[in-house]
Amino acid sequence: MAPASAVWMAMALLTLMQQLSQISGADLGVNYGTKGSYLPCPSQVINFLTNNMSYAIPLVRIYEPDTEILEALKGTNLIVSMAVPDPEIPQIAWDDNYASTWVNTNIQPYSDIRFRYIIVGSESIPGPNAGLVLQAMRRLRDALAPFGLLDHVVITTAVSAAVLINSYPPSAGQFSPEYVGLLGPIVQFLYDTKAPLIIHVYPYFALASDPEHISLDYALFKPETPILDGTYRYFSLFEAMVDAFAYATEKVTGAMDVKIVVGETGWPTAGISPFANMGNAYTYNNNLKALVKSDRGTPRRPDLNLETYIFELFNENLKESLDDQNFGTFYPNFDHVYKLWP
Repeated sequence: MAPASAVWMAMALLTLMQQLSQISGADLGVNYGTKGSYLPCPSQVINFLTNNMSYAIPLVRIYEPDTEILEALKGTNLIVSMAVPDPEIPQIAWDDNYASTWVNTNIQPYSDIRFRYIIVGSESIPGPNAGLVLQAMRRLRDALAPFGLLDHVVITTAVSAAVLINSYPPSAGQFSPEYVGLLGPIVQFLYDTKAPLIIHVYPYFALASDPEHISLDYALFKPETPILDGTYRYFSLFEAMVDAFAYATEKVTGAMDVKIVVGETGWPTAGISPFANMGNAYTYNNNLKALVKSDRGTPRRPDLNLETYIFELFNENLKESLDDQNFGTFYPNFDHVYKLWP
């Protein structure tokens, strides 16, 4: 009888071959959060996503290792990204055994789930565990190695625009001096391991915080004239924000090919007036979808596979702010909030 590790490695190789044959880097995914009342159970959600392939949502991101969700994902074709919750980062960072236990509990039993990214912390920088993110990433990568998973399960982290001191114009993109000491080694680690930096990009919040200098049309991908940044022409704030992150990573590593994945973006149907409404949410997400599907990248990175995850699947009314409660693209009965999928 073959050793368990050999069986696991064979299954991992099969999963990798499936991913390479089916995933497109310029695919759209969706964030599946659960902080809402009256949401359908995980098995119903995953059945909906897998049995309605006309919606073409091949990628799903979850925010913690929820057993019910993981069980529902087993054996499906969905490609899954999963976050490590912030409270677990210190234990993983300081304890090899805990990191191994985490993998043995949350990854190893689910060999028939097509894991893509393990995201160590979601916007944990800035935060109380910011200084432990890189060590936790290294520990988890070491814990995955014995199973032969490192060819297709990628360790990374996710950051918001709060870590940038400048982002307008994109060529001014720069990590804040307060955080560059943490992010510099993390970005170098990602570059060395050929992993992407997961970024959260919200033109809605940028517009709402500075409506005097940012136009609604620019935030919604529909300006009459582009914004120029040297030789680069920007027709959307989204592209500009992505390139600001790209430029910041280049300053850290000296390399132009640090990978970028947009782990969250979207527009709420309720929130800050007059920007949050159904019409603007429809316009933003559909224009975003058109950009991603065009596979043209961004002005600074035209060859970038702009893998993007829309925030989010359902409204989450148990979150604090009105904005955060109203990013959903489906109602709990699976009717469209507005037409986006497919």
